[in-house]
Amino acid sequence: MKLDVSHICYVEVQDHLLIYHTTDGEFVTKGTIRDVDGQLDPGHFFRCNRCYLVNLEYVENYQGSDITVNGDIIQVSRSRRKPFLDVLNEYMNEVVK
Repeated sequence: MKLDVSHICYVEVQDHLLIYHTTDGEFVTKGTIRDVDGQLDPGHFFRCNRCYLVNLEYVENYQGSDITVNGDIIQVSRSRRKPFLDVLNEYMNEVVK
């Protein structure tokens, strides 16, 4: 299965299945979030908790410990909040330049 990385909004793992949420729909395959995390650009993707890897381009809102990604609400773990905000801020600064 080949996906255009720029169309991936976020990747979710459920029971050893990876669910790629894209602008073209959902695609399911077997694997681990760790494998996907290692393959995607860390400047554009961030693992906000143990089950989700989000594309920073599709982050629409951040409030408290929740982010909205392509209309879906995903929780950022407490230990990853500050690193997430740092990476998101850095990403936004790059986009604006």
